[in-house]
Amino acid sequence: MALFFKPTSKVQKDKSILRTIDREIANKSLPGSFAYFGIYVLACLLVNDFGDNLITVYTIGMGILAIAAMRVYYILRFEELYARGPAKWRNQFLSLTLLNALVWASMQMVVLETDLLSHGSTIVLVFTAALSAGITIIFAAYRQFLKTYLSIILIPAAAILALNPTLESWVLSLGVLVFWAFLIRESKAFNRNFWEKVENQYLLEYKLTMINASRIEEGQRAEISENVLHTIMQLIKNPLQGVLGMLTLLKDSNLNKDQEGALELATQSGDALISLISDLEDFARIKSGNIQLESKFFDLRRFIEIQMEKLGGFAHQRGRELSFLYGLEVPSRVNLDKKHIGHVMQSQIQFAINSCDNGEIVFKVISDEHPKYSNVLKLSVFFRCSELEVSEVQAALDKKQMDNLHELDAGILSLIIAAKLVELMGGDMDLYQPKENLFKLTCWVPLRASSQQIDSFQPDKRLLGKSLMLSNMPTRAGKGLKKECENWGMNLIMTDGPKALKQGIGQNPDYLLYNLPITVDVPELLTDTFELRQWDLGKAKLIFYGTEKHKKFVASEFPNAAFLLKPSGRYALHRNLLENTDEEIEDLEVTAAGEKTILLAEDNEVNRMVTEGILKKLGYNFHTVEDGQQAVDALNKNQYDLILMDCMMPNLDGIEATKLIRQNEKAHKTDHTPIVALTAKNAESEERTCIAAGMDDFLSKPSTYVELEDTLRRWLR
Repeated sequence: MALFFKPTSKVQKDKSILRTIDREIANKSLPGSFAYFGIYVLACLLVNDFGDNLITVYTIGMGILAIAAMRVYYILRFEELYARGPAKWRNQFLSLTLLNALVWASMQMVVLETDLLSHGSTIVLVFTAALSAGITIIFAAYRQFLKTYLSIILIPAAAILALNPTLESWVLSLGVLVFWAFLIRESKAFNRNFWEKVENQYLLEYKLTMINASRIEEGQRAEISENVLHTIMQLIKNPLQGVLGMLTLLKDSNLNKDQEGALELATQSGDALISLISDLEDFARIKSGNIQLESKFFDLRRFIEIQMEKLGGFAHQRGRELSFLYGLEVPSRVNLDKKHIGHVMQSQIQFAINSCDNGEIVFKVISDEHPKYSNVLKLSVFFRCSELEVSEVQAALDKKQMDNLHELDAGILSLIIAAKLVELMGGDMDLYQPKENLFKLTCWVPLRASSQQIDSFQPDKRLLGKSLMLSNMPTRAGKGLKKECENWGMNLIMTDGPKALKQGIGQNPDYLLYNLPITVDVPELLTDTFELRQWDLGKAKLIFYGTEKHKKFVASEFPNAAFLLKPSGRYALHRNLLENTDEEIEDLEVTAAGEKTILLAEDNEVNRMVTEGILKKLGYNFHTVEDGQQAVDALNKNQYDLILMDCMMPNLDGIEATKLIRQNEKAHKTDHTPIVALTAKNAESEERTCIAAGMDDFLSKPSTYVELEDTLRRWLR
């Protein structure tokens, strides 16, 4: 319930705007939290004798100190506390500020009554005046709060001065009242000017959006072809590939905390730009009617895990736990449009992350029966939100809204495009509210599984019979990991809290997977993990389950422990457990990589440096050329295990170079060399062109480290 602020306009209801205002108020309030106590101490030193009021003064001082500590807590923990409910944080913080004013008003009354017109009373009145003026400016957005605050802090002082039968006191009392009336009047003007400025900024951004939309419309009227748009996107993707690639390589550098935070923010901004580019391309194809769905068989489980790992950092940055559950009944190899189903999944999760107030976000994949289709794939994301209008989102998901995007909130544009893609696949998307504040965003698409369900994943027999203890896990994440490990034949122990943890260690498990909550900062981890540093874990191999910000803490405090980045799927967990067994394990992947040689054909210098850095990091040998003809000549002289071929190169492009290579292989009866296309044209027609030319696989730019690693392992294992 809003105690001090009731929105009256669309701008005042915008959560992102209010969040910015509240964060700025919190930051500007931090010095004032300490100023109260400093002036209190100074006033106590200047007043000669408080007499019978001494105990009252000391009590007031303790109150000022306690309230200051609480306000500092609310300021420093802003992100975490605000995520639990914006209105709740605002009410509590403003209430603390009013309580601070009430305690300070008591201090004024004691000082003025004890030692009127002394140095102590003078500094108290001057500080009160300055404080009142500053508060009027800082809290200009919330006028109801300002009126209450100014009355609490100024009216009692005026009353005490008026009770003193001297001319000076009456003059001061009148001055305080005039000052109070002036600030009340000015607070109204400040409030009006503040919201006018915010609304003007909002309207300006809206008009800029309309101008951009008009330009796009004018471009369409001028018959700018779809190929021109794709060419522009290609020009953006090439430098973007270099930027994201360099950021990936920087992650292993020796960075301090600030640099790591900046790197994480830059990476997420790049990922957001990739999503925007994909949205633009799909939107253009949908509007022009040229979108083509192309289904192919792929490992759905592995694909979803890769996508979840990419979205994990985005969720963690906003203080959200992200988990996923993959139904045991869902086949591994399926026939779907891989690119577009990935876009749909990403849009669902990003919408949930941006809308969620608190709690764990859970992405669930199941298969189900359907009256129209024999089998469907259901992708659902569960999240909690206190201020989401279901009817508005449902209206936006209607296909007719594609013609009125300028009337919609830009935050759900990607979701609308995803809903249209689901419709083109023969499915549907909808938002439900099963319980209060709990939302379920679900889409379903017809599912066709491969007749040969040969799972590419097989658990290692060395894990059979091993015991794994999961400690303090998020509810859904713990459930998913428990089911997965039980399917591997492992024995699971679930614990929550120090007492249960100690009892679990007494069972002498082989592994201890200890969760580090994303809402807990590194200093708090020193306390939360104190027991682990004191107890004898026996034979248990300690593995921490956390985010990027926890890595350095684990490395410094637990040098012998392993680290698993959340959200983790079966592949990452399986690999981590094997790396922490007592048995001697030969690193077959590294050995295999060191024996393979790759030919990289790439004309862009930055992209070439990035790809070389990734290949070097993965342990592969490589040779680099700058155009298609050099690639053909290099293959005639040397033998390579795989070729990474850029499609757009000078002299001879990648398509023509591939045709020549296949012709030479046929004429000389040499072995087939796998060729993987690298192209910025993220279109079905481009993929068909590459496959028709003789290429074996297709990677669209900008490709990630994980995608390139996965592709190389698939062709070179």
